[in-house]
Amino acid sequence: MKMMLAKICLAVIVSLLVQESWADNSNNEFLFLRGDGSYPPNEVVIDGQLIGVHHDLIMEVAASLKLKVTIKSYPWKRAVIMLKNGFADAITYMGKTAERETFGYFEDGNKLAATRNGFFTLKENMSGILFEGDLTQLKRYTIGMIREYAYNVDFDQAIYLTKDANANSEAQLLNKLIRKRFELAIGDVSRIKYIAQQLGFEKRIVFLKPYFPSRPNYLVFSKKKQH
Repeated sequence: MKMMLAKICLAVIVSLLVQESWADNSNNEFLFLRGDGSYPPNEVVIDGQLIGVHHDLIMEVAASLKLKVTIKSYPWKRAVIMLKNGFADAITYMGKTAERETFGYFEDGNKLAATRNGFFTLKENMSGILFEGDLTQLKRYTIGMIREYAYNVDFDQAIYLTKDANANSEAQLLNKLIRKRFELAIGDVSRIKYIAQQLGFEKRIVFLKPYFPSRPNYLVFSKKKQH
């Protein structure tokens, strides 16, 4: 039932997209962007091929509307800039922020999935870290994060925290943590566990609790394209 409702909602939005931007897309061709990582089970790249719930949903709706949709993967920061400047029609898996709402449409019917972020560290660090949900307890640490990611409003706006935003992917973030470039990192719990298992790091990391509340991710259409 949830999948059916998601298909209906997405179909309505894409249908409106076709009507409103026919002049800009006279060939019925649309470019959708995504980050170049794996976000199981929604978006996963295996042997160079994108699979997952989001891909299947978008392609099924596009086929039913006789649209040609191409989904391309880019480093996240580049993908966001492309959407902002109107070089693409939409982007998948984007969390809502006030700044992003200035260049993208965040429609309730286009919620694709939910993310639950949390802090994680090396097991050997756990004995010295106290965290009970109060971000000020982490002021003494450097926290690794992915460039241009939005995690949680409180965390994103916590200028009193020391943040290392030089990782381009979850794999790079994990490798930096393993090499002890910082004491803590933040990321989507299920995604980090999946990639840590792929890299053989799953027994070396542990998550701090509580996690942040889950937040929705959207299929976001470009305001620059006047969709």
